[in-house]
Amino acid sequence: MDLTGQRTPSKEEGLDPRERAVLDNYRALSEEDQASVSRLTNALKESAAGLRPKGKN
Repeated sequence: MDLTGQRTPSKEEGLDPRERAVLDNYRALSEEDQASVSRLTNALKESAAGLRPKGKN
C-alpha cells in the first residue's frame, strides 16, 4: 500500500530468480489451477504458522 492506503502493485524487478520462476509458473496456469495453488499455499502458510513458537511471525 502507498501512503494513501491504496494498494499498489509490487515491483517485480526485486524478485529472487526462484520467486520469479514461481510467479511465472503460476501465471501460466488455468484459473482453476491457480485457485488450487492458492488453496495449497494458504494451507501451507497456516500449517507453518501453527509450528512457530508463540510470538514469532
